[in-house]
Formats: sequence, structure tokens, C-alpha cells
Amino acid sequence: MTHSTQAETTTDVQFNTDYLVNQNGNPLDLSRFERGDSFKAGEYRLDVYVNNLLVEIISVKIDNNKNYYFTLSQIRKLGVDIDKLPDSIAKKKALENENQIDVTLLVPDSKVEFDTSNLRINLSIPQAYLTTSDRNYVPPSRVDAGVNAAFVDYNTSMWNTDTHGEQQTQYYAGINAGVNMGGWRVRHSGNYSQSSGANALYTTVNTYMQRDIVALKSQLTLGEYYTQSDLFDSVAYSGIQLAFDDRMLPDSLRGYAPIVRGTAQTNAKVTVRQGGNILIETSVAPGPFAIDGLSGSGYAGDLAVTVTEADGRERSFTVPFASVSQLMRPGFYRYSLVLGKYRDDRLSDTPEFLQATYQKGLDNRLTGYTGAIAAENYQSVLGGLG
Repeated sequence: MTHSTQAETTTDVQFNTDYLVNQNGNPLDLSRFERGDSFKAGEYRLDVYVNNLLVEIISVKIDNNKNYYFTLSQIRKLGVDIDKLPDSIAKKKALENENQIDVTLLVPDSKVEFDTSNLRINLSIPQAYLTTSDRNYVPPSRVDAGVNAAFVDYNTSMWNTDTHGEQQTQYYAGINAGVNMGGWRVRHSGNYSQSSGANALYTTVNTYMQRDIVALKSQLTLGEYYTQSDLFDSVAYSGIQLAFDDRMLPDSLRGYAPIVRGTAQTNAKVTVRQGGNILIETSVAPGPFAIDGLSGSGYAGDLAVTVTEADGRERSFTVPFASVSQLMRPGFYRYSLVLGKYRDDRLSDTPEFLQATYQKGLDNRLTGYTGAIAAENYQSVLGGLG
């Protein structure tokens, strides 16, 4: 690992301390200034830059050996994704004390530069170890369920026919109603129909209540709803469902796209093209990088990647890309869990069942999936790679 600080002058400077004394008349100790060591060990409030971008103004501990220490919460705020760091003895040792962590020991290929004149620290962190961000992404802490409200949508129609003097009149009304309150959304759909000489009939299509589980990027649904159709056919049921919701992901992370991985030797520019069109162009710090926010890449067409180093050198490589509907981005997953009773008005006896599905992107080429349905006198299991 590399650790660097701002170069300081090594030229010896001597101070005449005859006129520099403390309140007791004793000469001040200016030896550290003579060595160009103007900062003593302690805690300082500094501007912290990550890859030359100001992120936070925080308190940083500095020891006599010019090591810089941060707390674990500070490191997370600076954008370091702890889960992306490779497991190593150095990582475990660095995390032993969460209140005093040396970033250069925790993050491979990281560097620290201290600008004493501007009270500024710049951390050089490889892009692969930073949290991904999207301008359209709303962090869980800022999610707003909206105001309490109620609504009713309806449509009505009437038909009247006269056949050889015999009149028939039919009435129809469809309704969609809902209430939003305290994070819960209650929905009801139904229709009313009546014909001449027949009894009026009101049919409920579904009634359910739903809320977001933001921490899980999922939706909880209670009532009459439908199972997801990712692996099994969708069926109507009455019960409870917890399922991953892709809409809680940033736009750039929905659907499938490969992760473009590489290594930059300097502060470099990475350009990703498909069919001659630039999909993304971004700057990365020295070290490994991983670009996983590709969007607009369609379903096929290899990706041409060019890494332009700070000194003008260029390296190019190709990332194969072809997609089918079941493929998922590496590391991403989708799941659903349903416990309920099959719903079909044509049946006199509807079975209870449990259904579970899980899909995960294993790498740029493979997605694993599995699912199961369990009911009385019926079991179904599937699994595979896509």
C-alpha cells in the first residue's frame, strides 16, 4: 500500500529564541519548525477531498508519524463501500478499532496527501471501492411517502337495445378507489352490472393494502393481489407477499448491463462505447475501477473500453455483451415470497400455497435462479443458470 504526504522542505531553519520566550522567560521549543514539521500530533478539523472532490469537513487525528485516522462512520460518509473491499488480514486489522482507522491500511492502493497551508487532506481512493451514485437515486433517508389522500376513479355506461319491440337495458360501472395514509396504500377495484330482468351484481376484482420496505428495496402487500411472473405463471391469491421492487433502484441500475472492470495506473479517463456511440465517459483514480451504471446499452453489442492515462497512453479492451430478459447485473438480486390462498371464483375449493423465488447475477455472463411452490398435493421446484 502506498502512503504519501505533501512534500515538506528538508532545509534546516534556525530560529533565534532569545526573543521568543514563554511567560516564565524560558525559550520556546521551536525544534519541530526547524525540521519543517509545523504540525504536532492531535486532532484537526480539515477539508477532506476524495479524488480531488470536496466531500466533508471533519475532524481528523494525526499522530507523530504523520498517519491520519478516521472513524468508520466518517469513512462511510466519504463514500468508501466497506463491502467492496477485498477480505484481507490488513482489512481486519484496520477495522479492529472503529474510532481510529488508517485509510491507507484499509483500502488497497489508496493514498493520503496533506496540504498544510490550506488545511486540506486529499484521499486517492480507487473507484472500484467507492459507493456508486446516481443523480436520480433517492437515498432511503430521504424517501417521502407523500401526503395523506383519497381518490375515486370511475367509469359508467348504459346500453339499450330494441329487438322486435323487446327492450333490453344494461348498466355498468367500474370503480378504482384508494387511500394513502402513513405510508400505507389501500386499493380497491370492482365493477357493478345490471341487466333488465336480472339482479344487480357487484364483483370485486381485488382489494389490498401495500407499503414500501425501503431498507429491503421491497414492497409488502396484504390482501387480494397477484404473484410475480419472473419464474412461475402469475396467479391471483389472497394473502401476503414480500417482493423486491426494481423501481427503488436508480434508473441506471435497472435491467441488465455488464460491469466494466479494469485498472488505471494514473488519474485516467475511461470511455465506454457501443456501436461507435459513447455510453459513458468518466474519470477514475489510480487503482482498480468498476463501472456498473451503464444504461441505454440495449440487448446486444460488445462494449469497447478505452483507458486514457494522464500521460496520454491509451489501452483498449472489449467486454462481450448480449442480454436476455432473465439476466441480472453481477451482484444484484431479486426475490419474492408469497403465502396465501389461490383465488378463483370458478372453484369451490381453493388451496393454500407458499411460493418463493430468488434470482442473482453471478457475473457478467451468468444469472442463477431458483423457485419453489408448495401446496397440498402439489409441489414444484425449479432452478438453473441463464
